[in-house]
Order: sequence, then structure tokens, then C-alpha cells
Amino acid sequence: MAKKFEIKPNTGALFRNNDKQSENSPDYKGEGHVDGAGEIWINAWLKESKNKVKYFSFSFKPKQERAVNQGSRPSVRDELEDEIPFAPEVR
Repeated sequence: MAKKFEIKPNTGALFRNNDKQSENSPDYKGEGHVDGAGEIWINAWLKESKNKVKYFSFSFKPKQERAVNQGSRPSVRDELEDEIPFAPEVR
């Protein structure tokens, strides 16, 4: 059985994106872990400057943000059970 890839604190890994959906899709995709930000998604594009020098352009997104964008939200019940900070205390 293959061992699962482990991301250690303040490290990350990128893999070639063999399933590009469009010209704007990242050339490399991966994940990482940054102290203070937690787990992140990493995307990278291989680009070339005007002087013909190749370089990588990166984007970083918190993993939690992607889950929210995909419709994973707190339930209405959870939202209604939150305390209202300005409500008077009833005795």
C-alpha cells in the first residue's frame, strides 16, 4: 500500500497539471502548509519575461476558502444558534 504524501510545516509540493481545462489553467498544482495560514492550495504558471527569462508565477489560497466557494457553509441552524452580542440578558 502506498504511503500518503505528508506536508510538513512550512513546506509544500507542486505537481505538473496534466488535466489543464484551458490555456489559463495552472501548469503546476499542489498544496502546502504555512505557519499562521494553515493548509494552502498552490498554483503555478511557467512564464517567460520580455528578456526571454523563464520564471514561475504563483497563487496561494487557504484550503478553507475553496471549501466555502464550493458551497460548504454553516447550516442555517448553526447560524441561528449563535449568540446575539447586543441582546439583553433575560432572567
